[in-house]
Amino acid sequence: MAEQSMQFPQSLLQQSVKEVVESMLSSVDYDALKVQATTEKLIEEILKKMVGLKIPYKVMASAVIAQKLGAGVHNACSAFWDNTQDGLVMFKYENATLFCVVNVFFAAV
Repeated sequence: MAEQSMQFPQSLLQQSVKEVVESMLSSVDYDALKVQATTEKLIEEILKKMVGLKIPYKVMASAVIAQKLGAGVHNACSAFWDNTQDGLVMFKYENATLFCVVNVFFAAV
């Protein structure tokens, strides 16, 4: 029996990450004293959402939240994997006081 290849569900995962980030950060103002806890909680909620989807992937997430001061920020990610089964979701969010960049890596099991 031939092994079937599973296509990476990019749009489902992109939408799921977007929903979590927007729901958590839409009413948050940048606070230097709370940003570490906010970032940790954001990653925790993203991972919970991914586990809840019951997808056959190992999931790794990172997030950066910074005060919006007009400085440029560049983000790059790279991986050596199977491009048909594994994937990456990158999502950028900003409001009046902060910006956030989230990277979620998915490796097929």
